This record gives sequence, structure tokens and C-alpha cells, in this order.
Amino acid sequence: MLMTDIKAALVLIVTENVVALRMFVRNLTKSIFRSAPKQRNAKVQDKKEHMARKET
Repeated sequence: MLMTDIKAALVLIVTENVVALRMFVRNLTKSIFRSAPKQRNAKVQDKKEHMARKET
């Protein structure tokens, strides 16, 4: 009985850690893809401002 309880506890701990790791990776991926367009838009805006300054 004690061995079964220990095994069940370990399985639960491992399962929870795997779920938490998956959520972390999913959130990290979403965060990276969400920030990429913002960075690209900022670069385009900087380039436009630089070009406008050159023309004046």
C-alpha cells in the first residue's frame, strides 16, 4: 500500500510538472509571436521617420 501511494504521488507530481512546462512554453511562444510584429512595426516607423528627416 505504501509503495502504491508513493508511486501515485510521483505520477501526480510529474504530470503537474509536465502540464506546467507545456503552459510555460505555450505562453512564451505566444509572447514571442505577439511582440514580433510590434518590433517590426517600430522598425518600419523608425525608417519612415529617418527618410522624412532626410527629405527636409
